[in-house]
Amino acid sequence: MAIYLDYNEWKSGVASWLDTTSGPVFENTGVYIALAEQELDRVMTLRQSMRFATNVIDNDGILTLPDDFTKMKSVITPVSDVSLEAVTIDQYQTMRARSNAADGQPLYYCIIGEKVQFIPLGTGYEVQIAYYRKAVPLSTTVPENIYTKYAPEALLAAAVMYGFKFAADEERMALWAQQYESLVDKLNKDAQRGELGSSPLKMRSASRMPTHRRGI
Repeated sequence: MAIYLDYNEWKSGVASWLDTTSGPVFENTGVYIALAEQELDRVMTLRQSMRFATNVIDNDGILTLPDDFTKMKSVITPVSDVSLEAVTIDQYQTMRARSNAADGQPLYYCIIGEKVQFIPLGTGYEVQIAYYRKAVPLSTTVPENIYTKYAPEALLAAAVMYGFKFAADEERMALWAQQYESLVDKLNKDAQRGELGSSPLKMRSASRMPTHRRGI
């Protein structure tokens, strides 16, 4: 449930929590909201912010990430329904050198800047990615976004935290930072539980009971 109805109400609401009606702290409420959105983009894993995209790996074994990308959830090659394993940049470079840039169905991926690179290269392979997206920033023409709808308290706490940081009020900034971190932790845990709860059930083969031989 939204706390405020549009961008101007959000700015007024943040100013109210900061207890300011004029001056530099008041005039920068929009900046605090923007910083809060960027912070939430970095740490939040809301189910509602997840998106899916399908693309084809180019000749260099590279895939360009979507413009609204923040964090990867999964990468799959649908031809064999294989989920690729993420590796670090160091691991990728070592594996790339050992494989001598071999082509073929990719098994591993690494995010470098705004690109996804694969081992093997996977030239021409189709891949499906699931990722968490950035929120569309609030503005006079954007009255709501994923955070105002699904994480409004965290957005407010982060914006007020940045406001007190700008005001050099370290004591109140620390209190709001603690509140913000607690809200984000709860929302992320709730989202994780929701994802697990919505996953399809997989049947497991029954284990055979051991056969006991009776003594003669």
